[in-house]
Amino acid sequence: MDRTRVAVEIYGTSYKLVGSSTEYMKQVARHVDEHMRAISKSHSRLDTPRIAVLTAVHMAEQAIQVQDFKNELNMLTGERTELRVEVSRLQEAQREQQEEYEKLEAAAKEEAARLIAAAEEERSRHLEQQEQERQLQAQLLEEEKQAAAAGREQLVQELKAREEELKALREGHEAEQAAGREAARQELEAAEAMRLQQLEEMKAAHQQELEQLRETLIREKTETLSALEQELHETRESMGSEIVEIRSTLSKELADTKAALTSELTGEREALEKELAKNKELRQSQGTQEHRHKQQLQELEKQLGELRGGTGQLQSRLRAAEAGLKGERDARLTLLAQYEAVLKREEQLGEELKLAAEQGEQQSAALEEVRKQAAASQSEAEALRSGLREAEDKLSAALEELSTANEMGTLLNEELEGLRQQVAAAQSEAETLRSELREAEGKLSAALEELHTASELGTLLNEELDELRNQVAATQSEAVDIRSELRDAEGKLSEAQEELHTAKELGNLLNDELEGLRQRYELTQEEAAALRTSLRETADQLSRTQVEFDRTAEEAASWQERANKHMEDISELEMNLLEEGEKSAALQREVETLRGQADGMVQQLDQEARLRAEAEQELAVQQEAAEAARKELAELRGRYEELIAQYDEILQDGEQLKERYELLEAEGEEAARRLEELYEAGREAAAAAAEQQEALRETREYEATWKQKVEELQQREQQWNEQEAQLREEIEIWQQEAGEAEAQAEAVSRSRTEAAQQLDEIGESYEMVQGQLRLVQAQFELQQGELEKLSQEHRSLQAEYSKLQSEYNEWIQLIEQDS
Repeated sequence: MDRTRVAVEIYGTSYKLVGSSTEYMKQVARHVDEHMRAISKSHSRLDTPRIAVLTAVHMAEQAIQVQDFKNELNMLTGERTELRVEVSRLQEAQREQQEEYEKLEAAAKEEAARLIAAAEEERSRHLEQQEQERQLQAQLLEEEKQAAAAGREQLVQELKAREEELKALREGHEAEQAAGREAARQELEAAEAMRLQQLEEMKAAHQQELEQLRETLIREKTETLSALEQELHETRESMGSEIVEIRSTLSKELADTKAALTSELTGEREALEKELAKNKELRQSQGTQEHRHKQQLQELEKQLGELRGGTGQLQSRLRAAEAGLKGERDARLTLLAQYEAVLKREEQLGEELKLAAEQGEQQSAALEEVRKQAAASQSEAEALRSGLREAEDKLSAALEELSTANEMGTLLNEELEGLRQQVAAAQSEAETLRSELREAEGKLSAALEELHTASELGTLLNEELDELRNQVAATQSEAVDIRSELRDAEGKLSEAQEELHTAKELGNLLNDELEGLRQRYELTQEEAAALRTSLRETADQLSRTQVEFDRTAEEAASWQERANKHMEDISELEMNLLEEGEKSAALQREVETLRGQADGMVQQLDQEARLRAEAEQELAVQQEAAEAARKELAELRGRYEELIAQYDEILQDGEQLKERYELLEAEGEEAARRLEELYEAGREAAAAAAEQQEALRETREYEATWKQKVEELQQREQQWNEQEAQLREEIEIWQQEAGEAEAQAEAVSRSRTEAAQQLDEIGESYEMVQGQLRLVQAQFELQQGELEKLSQEHRSLQAEYSKLQSEYNEWIQLIEQDS
């Protein structure tokens, strides 16, 4: 390579430098000249050799810092390569999971279509059987209606005869009652006259007693007043002498007290004057100290203002986090209230079921009693001839029984007419209820899975908190190391001052420079700590991403296992359907023997209708609780995304600190002022670290609260499962009474619906995982862009370092030539 000699001027002196580029050599010379002139302005007492030495020291320090930054960039480049490989692997795993999910979805759809066709065929056959039964019941009802009409005609004729006899008897009884009332009236008038005469006599005697009592009271009152006046006069005379004695005693005590207080006040005044003299002397001696304290106080207030300005952003973040926590607390309270309402509703349903069962038994007993009364109505009509009073009672009973019989006949007609509709409605309601029950079971399973996911999310948050605590501990240990190094540097500074005591001017200069180096060393250590913290946070974020992807893979495996299990369940249900077909034929034969029990079946169907309504309400409440659980899980996921965003903001803060560091290097002529600003920024960072520790403490408290809530939800979930099992047993009882064949057919339909719902839930969960993967990929691309930016800065710094190195060599050659 050709080398060119260039004439340059540095600090007023001309030199010839040798290099490969004329412009580059001139730029180097200008850089050295600016450094020397800046040092000359700051330290006007130094001569040219000392200025040159200080310039060389500064440039050597910059070269070392550039080399350290280069090593850190190389490390980041290696980590970026590893991240790219890991992301590629995760994308491949995600693609395989997508293919597997599509296969499962296609198989589930085919199986669902087949089950729907089988269930529809079974339903049509069952409806035909119900229509035949309805026609037979209508025929029986018509026969019973004709028999009831004939019985009513006979009862009406007999009742007319009994009414005529009763009318004659009633007229004779009314005549007897009128004669009795007249005799009673006369007796009452005689008794009233006697009572008035006795009242007048008692009134005269009472008036005489009142006059005697009034005279006695007046006499006693006069004697009491005379005694009181005498006693009052005596009391006044005795109290007058006592008052004179008390007044003289109090006057003496007042004089003694006044004298004692006067002497005491004089002594205190003298002591106070002495104390004021001492305070005056102390005030004069502390005048200078107060002035100095005021100056220090002003400086502290200035620093406090800067700290407040610097912590504004952190406070806004803290407020946002507190708002998020408050929203989560409100959501949890709402969820707990809803769950308690569900529990209360379940208790009410249990009580209502018991009450409905008791009412059903009572109605059955009442119906049996009505039948007995209808059978005995003929004998009761013949017994009306036994007497007048018995005739009246039995006639009323016969009228009531006739009315009841008419109502029962009408009711039976309506019930038998509507029996067909009730049976059809009961069957459709049973099918709907069973379908909704299966759907509720599916939602409960989804809620359980979401609770497990929430538990895993809590575990992940625990790991993140542990990592943050480890980072805080590492930062504190690094701070201790930095303080130790600072103490060592101060010791070395003292030794250098002792060694250079003979050269006073040069020693003063070195002391100033060493002080500046110490401050810059502290700043460099703080910036390095910030960079290391940023790198550790990046590594932690990547590790958390890996954990999230591993969890996603495990969830996909569990979903596939569940799909396989559902396929096995569907196969078992098909076998059960065939078995239940045979049972259905046997049940059809048994139905022929149960036609005579239509009244009992009506009562049972009414009870079933009430149970269905209550079960539907319960299912609606359970669906609301499951929806609330999903909302809470969504809020937790939103909270997790907010935490990730906060970590990204911390990374951005680290980049901002790095940019500040580069800006400080570029502006060398303002080194002293910028070093002071960075020192204050370090204090702000310490305050921010304290706030972050406080935030960590609050996060730990929230974590403990959340763990407790999860345990409570798990306990309530166990109770819910037990109550659900009890409800299932009760529902299975009346399902067997309604027909096991129909139950199995509907169970197949519900299994198909449940499988479709679970596949939909799997699809939604998979889309959620895809969204999280896209979020992680976006974060990775952002980090990749930042790494590219760092690489470019590294290359520019490397070029600048090469220039500075060549400049330093050329400068050393010039110094050697001059010497």
